[in-house]
Amino acid sequence: MCFVLLKKGANPQQLRGALDNVLKKHLSKEDASHFAFQFFPLADLNHERSGMAPRPVLYALMAVGILLVFASCINYINLATAQAMRRALEVGVRKVVGGSRFQLLKHFLFETALLTIAAVFVALLLTQLAMPVVNQTLNNQDPTLHTDISVLQLLRPNALLWFASLIAAVILLAGLYPSWVMSGFDPKKAIAGQLTRAVRGFTMRRTLIVGQFLLAQLFLIVVLVITAQLRHMQRVDWGFSHKNKQVVWLPQQDVPRDLLRESWLQLPGVESVSFASDPPASPYSGPSSFSYNTATQPEPFETRVRAVDENYLSTFGLSLVAGRNFNVADTTGSEVVVNETLVRQLGVAPAGSVVGKRLRIQDADRIIVGVVKDFRVVDLHQPILPATLIHDPKHTTMAILTFTPNVTSQTQKAVRKVWDTTLPDQLYKVDNVDDLLNSFTKMERLLAGFVQIFAFIAVAMSCLGLYGLVTFMAENRAKEIGMRRILGARTGQLLWVFGREFSRLMLIGFVVAAPLGWWITNMWLRQYAHRIEMSGWLVFGALGLMAIITALTVLGHALKAAIANPVRYLRAQ
Repeated sequence: MCFVLLKKGANPQQLRGALDNVLKKHLSKEDASHFAFQFFPLADLNHERSGMAPRPVLYALMAVGILLVFASCINYINLATAQAMRRALEVGVRKVVGGSRFQLLKHFLFETALLTIAAVFVALLLTQLAMPVVNQTLNNQDPTLHTDISVLQLLRPNALLWFASLIAAVILLAGLYPSWVMSGFDPKKAIAGQLTRAVRGFTMRRTLIVGQFLLAQLFLIVVLVITAQLRHMQRVDWGFSHKNKQVVWLPQQDVPRDLLRESWLQLPGVESVSFASDPPASPYSGPSSFSYNTATQPEPFETRVRAVDENYLSTFGLSLVAGRNFNVADTTGSEVVVNETLVRQLGVAPAGSVVGKRLRIQDADRIIVGVVKDFRVVDLHQPILPATLIHDPKHTTMAILTFTPNVTSQTQKAVRKVWDTTLPDQLYKVDNVDDLLNSFTKMERLLAGFVQIFAFIAVAMSCLGLYGLVTFMAENRAKEIGMRRILGARTGQLLWVFGREFSRLMLIGFVVAAPLGWWITNMWLRQYAHRIEMSGWLVFGALGLMAIITALTVLGHALKAAIANPVRYLRAQ
């Protein structure tokens, strides 16, 4: 990077012309075709590199959070309006003794404000209790972060202004409509208990319930797809053996590799020892340009390079499809082994045709001595890429030890004892190869955890909304249920009165959630070269789960209303 301070009032586009002139002045036309300058404000650089998560992911999480707050407001409206009939007498008496609609509106809004503020304090307490887990999770994702998030950060001026605005918006959004409905009751009908019929045609509640069904089913679809993709990624064939392997990181100074290998191989439980710069799949290796055979210019594609020793192929179970393994006598790093994808992209067939040909890479001419079967060199977002293994033990940075399946802690201690004896002044640091491979999916697992939490919240709010609706239906249709009971309706038939309503609302929500969830998850899956194929069972599985959750939520209250003594309701009417 080169940081440039522009003169005050200068047009940044002038810099582009100046940089183009630099290329023309100092490079030939052919060399200049390989270079390009990119420039952007420092603020944009800080914006893009302000954390380990991409900005679109952060914005998506913020949008989901706001969506859940909005859904909770909908839920409060459902519950408040469902309970409105129970407060009809209170509203009627207040109006009869002189209370105005504006006074009642303020009173109900104040009640909402008190509930919201109480919920805020509880939420802050629960959030602070959860912060140690959150900080530890983020630090595990990137140990250099030293994350220490606290709810006290909300006391900063900008955060406090945003948070206070959010609380005010929730109070107005959640409380205004129920307050307006209840404050508008006719006092005569309210005192006489004649409001049920007037409110019966109300459809806003059903619209809000459909919204909650939509949100809950959308989250369930996303959870099912992400879970299926994670399981698919865990079952992926990496193209090499990675079980029971441990990485011991080497210091930068000269290391007696032969002595370490011989000492470790004498230990019971150690099957093989190999030295390399990386495992076959590694997040740390960047691409390298190269030229093949007689070409004087780099090839149009690049390769991933691994510095390895002659035991690397057998340690990771990499199979040769042509040629041979490295010669132990090669001490200059002149021999290389390439994978099938590199040969295929060179346009050479059969694969054995490249054996014995020149390969210029990392500023040195080398000889291809073998071709190995394809293996994955990067994460699962990309397909299998070209790879080149260079026989260069001197520049390896790790030792890979393969253990027997039932290795004991005594073997682990013996491995360290060899290290402490051979390199007493050097730090002993180890990792499992499986853990290194799992690091490829750490962002997916973190995202899955977030989505599962959001789905749980959405489903829980949907259940509360359903409870409000079944309460409203039980009160609003009490006379109808009583008449049906007297005329001989069975309990199952009365339960279907409730089930029909919820089934219809759930299906309407599913009609919107299914294509939306299909589109969102398909867009997310496109980033993976190794991915599942979307199938209908994932989408309809969300509908089935929602149906079970809905039935469990409303069954108890609906059953209570269905088996109640109908005489009590008929007398009340």
